[in-house]
Amino acid sequence: MQSNSDWDENYLAQHIACLMLARIDGKSPVPYLNDDARDRGRSTALKLLSTPELSLFHIWKALS
Repeated sequence: MQSNSDWDENYLAQHIACLMLARIDGKSPVPYLNDDARDRGRSTALKLLSTPELSLFHIWKALS
């Protein structure tokens, strides 16, 4: 059984990845990314969302 802190971290990490994707492909995409940066951001967000037991460490590592 997972503790609440484990579940909350996984939920937060998934939410961050969803927000990344929404700001790239959503109704109001960020205007300051070129096509290459959008492709990298989209790829990173999708890869993160497919990671089992996603954590903030995974987000940090993917973005650094």
